[in-house]
Amino acid sequence: MRTAALLALLLISSAAAAADEGIWKDENGNPVPETDSQKSVAGFGGLLIVTPDKDWQAKWASSAATPPNFTTADTVKVGGELTVLAFFTNPQPDASGMASVSMDIDVSRPDGSSSSHAAGTPCFKGKIEGPATNLYLCVSNASFLGEPADPAGTWSVKITLKDEVRNVSVPLATKFKLVKEQKASTAAPQPTTVDIQGAGEWKRAPQMHAYYDETVATFKNGTDIDVDAYEARSFAIFREFARAHGMNEAGMIDHLKLIPRQVVGIVKENPNVLKDYDAFWAALAGPD
Repeated sequence: MRTAALLALLLISSAAAAADEGIWKDENGNPVPETDSQKSVAGFGGLLIVTPDKDWQAKWASSAATPPNFTTADTVKVGGELTVLAFFTNPQPDASGMASVSMDIDVSRPDGSSSSHAAGTPCFKGKIEGPATNLYLCVSNASFLGEPADPAGTWSVKITLKDEVRNVSVPLATKFKLVKEQKASTAAPQPTTVDIQGAGEWKRAPQMHAYYDETVATFKNGTDIDVDAYEARSFAIFREFARAHGMNEAGMIDHLKLIPRQVVGIVKENPNVLKDYDAFWAALAGPD
């Protein structure tokens, strides 16, 4: 999971990221551009944060002198958890000083189908303790646990916060991606074969048996070998094979020039090809 930088949310209005006349401001009082996940309408503001923090409640309960730091994320693996936290600021109180904020929550799968829907869910109801322009956390949230059956891709979360007294709604949206790890193959690696024409006759040639012996000796201490030296010894055997069969030595080397380095790759991939001559030859030319 990629983790974004920590986000500090201050609870002191003079330093908080709060809304004043519908405008979000940073800790220096400068207006902050609105996004899909941070908006304000008619002075009422809302904010969404997607966090993998399992201790987000403890972080939020920290004192005003220790602002909470939430880790944010936009990806989650199967078995991982994310929580979409909804915050609000500057709700309008009624004549008795009570504020009321509700929320609609919609979570959609990557194909656009609905995963969950909740309308009129409580966000906050009661008297605001402290300045209204502080940032407050809704009592409800949207949580997600990546299940094996869940489709991979981008999931969408839409939360609409409604100031019931002011009769104003703030539509917010965010998203995250569910990724599934590729399972490593448990099958034994299969040897790669190279093309040797006339394989049956060549297999019986003493020079090819000598090439097998040379290869076994080269790799007896592991696969960290001098490839250039092995290639040179291989070419010497191939020239001997060409002379024994009345063939042109240069033409033979040109025909087999790739084999030594291919053999190096084959042995590194599957050392078992050196267990006997038949296995070695099958790697070179395929099964008999």
